[in-house]
Amino acid sequence: MKAIIVLLRWIVGTFHKLLNLYPSPEGAHTLFVRCATWPILKPSLIWLFKKCQTPNPSPKPIQIEGLCLEHPFGVAAGFDKNGVLIEILDALGFGFIEVGTVTPNPQIGNPKPRIHKWRKKQIMINAMGFNNDGILAMKKQLSSLPKPLLKKILVSISKNKNSPALLADFGIGCREVWHLCGGITVNLSSPNTQGLRGFQSSEEISAISDCFKKLQDEFGPTALYTEPRTPALFCKLSPDLSDDQLKACLDALRDSAFSGVILTNTTIDLGEFKTTHTGGLSGRPLKEKADRILKLATQHTRGTLFTIGVGGILSQQDASDKFSSGARAIQLYSGLIFKGPGLLWQLTDSAFETERCS
Repeated sequence: MKAIIVLLRWIVGTFHKLLNLYPSPEGAHTLFVRCATWPILKPSLIWLFKKCQTPNPSPKPIQIEGLCLEHPFGVAAGFDKNGVLIEILDALGFGFIEVGTVTPNPQIGNPKPRIHKWRKKQIMINAMGFNNDGILAMKKQLSSLPKPLLKKILVSISKNKNSPALLADFGIGCREVWHLCGGITVNLSSPNTQGLRGFQSSEEISAISDCFKKLQDEFGPTALYTEPRTPALFCKLSPDLSDDQLKACLDALRDSAFSGVILTNTTIDLGEFKTTHTGGLSGRPLKEKADRILKLATQHTRGTLFTIGVGGILSQQDASDKFSSGARAIQLYSGLIFKGPGLLWQLTDSAFETERCS
């Protein structure tokens, strides 16, 4: 059994390495999405990815309101913007899946090329600008999935580029997916939508919370459970906030309808890295900054918010550092791009082995 798993993982890893040689990072991702969603190929890929997982006893799931994490290793928003890869990501073995970021209306995003990748330095800069097919397309995708799978889905929602009204756009998005996901993330921290980061304030967070409470009164518990549970509400914050700004946001989140916080998004601080490209930096250089924010948030909130750590996770040690800094769960993004699904399998194998021996 082990030898078969090793062989199948080698096959997947080889395909990933070949895909990474594609000259355009966005083109490589588009090619993967087309292959993974091709009706003729999709069932075989799902079979292959499931066979790559080591048989492990089912861990105790983590429940946050309506969101059910099968285990604490998830995938961040941005990898599956339109919800078309959910079954593939589930087959790979992710414990929870964040899709989006999605906006009320479809939009094409910023001009191409808008993703730049340095493989040896493990650095990515993206300036995507919330390119997505819109909330109705997302709703259609989610409507085709079974309830148990929907429970592990977070839908990341934000505003359209030309919309001045974040609250209105947030409300539209929530209404469409309320009964079709375990949780909702409001993305206030992308650096690629002008003015969006200005909503990272205690006043705006409180207003979003009030909007969510009204939706709770309007829609009631999610239809995914027999017992009353509402979708979990998360907020994704920037690593570029000052300490005082971060603490003000955390205080507002703690005294609101929010269940947790995702730390962090990409950074516009390139540090010593020199490039003419603009956008949000992720990968290796983001780790130190994201970990510092995570530690500060954990100390300030004393664990009262469920914290998901993301940013610069490219190894088992990086993941361990996130948990040591206070994360209750983590998400992969750049690590999935650079290392492939082998990184996820390494993390889950190690975690399950530790649990088995404890």
